[in-house]
Amino acid sequence: MQVAYANDNSIPILAKNGGHGSIRGLGEVENGIQITLARLNGIKVHENTVTVQGGARTYQVRDALWKENKQTSMSTAAALFRLFANRSSDRCL
Repeated sequence: MQVAYANDNSIPILAKNGGHGSIRGLGEVENGIQITLARLNGIKVHENTVTVQGGARTYQVRDALWKENKQTSMSTAAALFRLFANRSSDRCL
């Protein structure tokens, strides 16, 4: 309902999941509507793929995959953490 109203009235929409990156997004939307995707968190594991709704958190996807004896590659945030955790002096590995 809010999406239709926003579209009909040319109002910008900010779709928000968790907290990561939300400050940047809020700064780019003026006089807009923020919609949380938190309750749209369905995850369906298939044979060779997984369907993930926009509100699913990374740990929920990981747990659903592990339950089916499957896994995924590391997320971008985890990869960045690893990059900075392995710093040696001023050089990143």
